[in-house]
Amino acid sequence: MIIRKESGASLARDVSHSRPHRVSDSSSFDVLASFIPSVERIIAAIDLVPPADVSVRLGDARCLSDIEDGSIAAVVTSPPYLNAIDYIRGHRLALIWLGESLDELRRIRSSSVGAERAPSIEYDSDRIDRLLLDRSGAEALPRRFRNMVRRFAGDIDMVLAETSRVLEAGGRAVFVIGNSLIRGVSIDNAAILLAAARLHGLSPTNRSERELPPSRRYLPPPSAGATPLAQRMKTETILAFRARPARS
Repeated sequence: MIIRKESGASLARDVSHSRPHRVSDSSSFDVLASFIPSVERIIAAIDLVPPADVSVRLGDARCLSDIEDGSIAAVVTSPPYLNAIDYIRGHRLALIWLGESLDELRRIRSSSVGAERAPSIEYDSDRIDRLLLDRSGAEALPRRFRNMVRRFAGDIDMVLAETSRVLEAGGRAVFVIGNSLIRGVSIDNAAILLAAARLHGLSPTNRSERELPPSRRYLPPPSAGATPLAQRMKTETILAFRARPARS
C-alpha cells in the first residue's frame, strides 16, 4: 500500500484526527511563508464558483431563532456523529494560531452536537426515552456512556424539531449520519434520528447506505482483526424526509 500525504507544519500525518499519530520529531515547514499562498489558492477556488444569491449565517441547528416558520424549501445536512472525529480538538492548534481563544474553543466543544459528555441542559427525559426505546443499544453501556448517548438523542431531537418548524409544507430534508461504536457497543444513530423525525411530523421518503471504502479513510490504515479502528463505522446512512403538505 502506498499512502501519500502532503507535507505540512504538523509532526503528525493524520492531523484532522482528534488524536493524531506523530511520525517525526521536527519539521522545516515555514508556516508564515506558506500561509499567504494557501489563502490565495482558496480565493482562486472561490472565484470559480458561479455567482448566486447566498446568505451565510453563524448559528445553532438546535435553535434557529432567526429563521421564520415554514420559510425553508429544503434542508441538507450531516450532524456530527456521536463519538466520531472531534473536529474542535483536531483543529484547535490552527484555530488558536488564527486568533481563537482556548477558552472559547472549549466552550464550543462542550456544547456541540455529539459532545462526549452528559447533558448540560435540560432535555425532555420522556422524549429521549421514546427515541432510545429498543433502538440505540445504549443500555449495554456503563452509565457515563449511556448519558453521552442520551445527550446526543436530546440534541438530535432539538435539531429535528427546528428542521420541522422551518420547513415549508411539503419541504424536503436529507440527513447523512453514521452509526457509532462505543466500548464495543453499536449505537444506531440513524434509528435515533429517524424516530426523532417521525415525532416531529417528518415523513421518511427514502433510505440508502453509502459504503466508506477502507482505502479512502484517514490514517492510520485499517488492519485485519478486531481492533477498534477495524470495527469503526463502515457505512453512512442517508435519510430523506418530507414535511407535512399544506391542508387544502
